[in-house]
Amino acid sequence: MKKAPDSVSCLCIHSNKLLLLHRDNFSHIYAPNLWCFPGGGIDEGETPIEACKRELMEEICIIPNDIKFLFSMKNIKNGHIVHFYTSTLSDLESNSVKLGNEGQELRFFEFKDLKTLEIVKELRAGMEAIEKLILGESIADWVKRTSEIDHEEYILIPNQNLQN
Repeated sequence: MKKAPDSVSCLCIHSNKLLLLHRDNFSHIYAPNLWCFPGGGIDEGETPIEACKRELMEEICIIPNDIKFLFSMKNIKNGHIVHFYTSTLSDLESNSVKLGNEGQELRFFEFKDLKTLEIVKELRAGMEAIEKLILGESIADWVKRTSEIDHEEYILIPNQNLQN
């Protein structure tokens, strides 16, 4: 079985709310009809940050000015890696966000609302680290302390020097 390409996911934050994409409801796609952060697969020859920018343009029709690497998670069963990035959107960027060529809708949610949504498993697995970010705690310190803690099928992996 061929390994799926690694992927990227971007936490777009505005006014302490997170932008989520409601995925299309097609049976042939991964995680149909679930909520997720904008992102997707890394194309061959593409770096994670290049993939992040491409996916943001495709899905929310903007490339924010402020994109930073957060952490990576690895699925211990199949080796798939998700690279998480974050961007704090300006008012102008937030107002420019619109649904691109994928998904049913875009919406900003408060962090507490994520716990009640039907979301993709990678997002669910990264919830603790994401909560640390939202609460303003040092995610770098948290990742170092928990780099070998198993979150269901995922483990956090050390910084892979994926800075912009």
